[in-house]
Amino acid sequence: MKTRYLVSCCILLLLFVVMAADPLCAAGEEKPIYADPAARKLALKKAMSKLVEQKKGATCNVLDKQLVRASCSCTLPISGIAIKLEPAALYEHCRDGVVVIGKTYLCEKCSNLHVGGASGFAISKDGKIVTNHHVVESKGKYESLAVMTHDGKVYGVKEVLAANSKDDVAILQLADASNMKYLPLAKDCPVGSRICVISHPRGQFYLFTQGTVSGYFLDKHGKNDKVKRMSVTADFGSGSSGGPILDEYGRVVGIVASTQSVLADKHSVDSYAQMVVRKCVPSKAIFDLVEDAEAQEEKDDAEDKMRRME
Repeated sequence: MKTRYLVSCCILLLLFVVMAADPLCAAGEEKPIYADPAARKLALKKAMSKLVEQKKGATCNVLDKQLVRASCSCTLPISGIAIKLEPAALYEHCRDGVVVIGKTYLCEKCSNLHVGGASGFAISKDGKIVTNHHVVESKGKYESLAVMTHDGKVYGVKEVLAANSKDDVAILQLADASNMKYLPLAKDCPVGSRICVISHPRGQFYLFTQGTVSGYFLDKHGKNDKVKRMSVTADFGSGSSGGPILDEYGRVVGIVASTQSVLADKHSVDSYAQMVVRKCVPSKAIFDLVEDAEAQEEKDDAEDKMRRME
């Protein structure tokens, strides 16, 4: 009897230790929410069709012509939270600032309107959105552009405020947007720093991946030019273009741009990929589009120091 009693006590003690070490075990884990990508895409398509009928937002032909705008005047959100966030908290904190970029087009096989998708993020309450230049550029392929937020609101794109083809970045202004959740920016993120990506690869909306900054390098641009890029180890794919690269404080340090497979033998058609280099645009490219961005940054740095002193 004594032996059985001691065993029971040990089991109860062990359960107590496990529950104390893991609050989720004690409180009961939250059940995951299963998203329906097809339903979100259908809702985006219906909303974009309505925007086209109501003529809310510029056509892609108009937006293409505005891509020559080299700079704009706006206030960049530089200050963020002062503490590092755990991955789950980081996702919850930043998710609402990430948007879906919808692009409508017609195919040769039918008369139906189709919707393609990419990623982006808000940098202001009034609907200033950052994405890639190549996401906005239509070249006659797309009809209209719109933005869907995490809570399902859809806005037409009013205009391109500024863009740079070489840096592959653009700032858009939405029509009739207000009180939007947005993400702060940061310029520096050293190699080895932990980062995450929230994007929409192949219609898998708001997918969260993690990794590190793996390098900074000069990449080829055209025949004789070079462009600054950063590389990360967090996964992303087609449809992720324009998505934010976030540091542990929830600040945007880069923008998803492209991938490049490293082949075992690049001269052989039967070669296989040894690894994938995930190329991103450093966030400094956003600052370079904004007039007086340096002065804004200095002011925000000074305010941050004052807050810490208090």
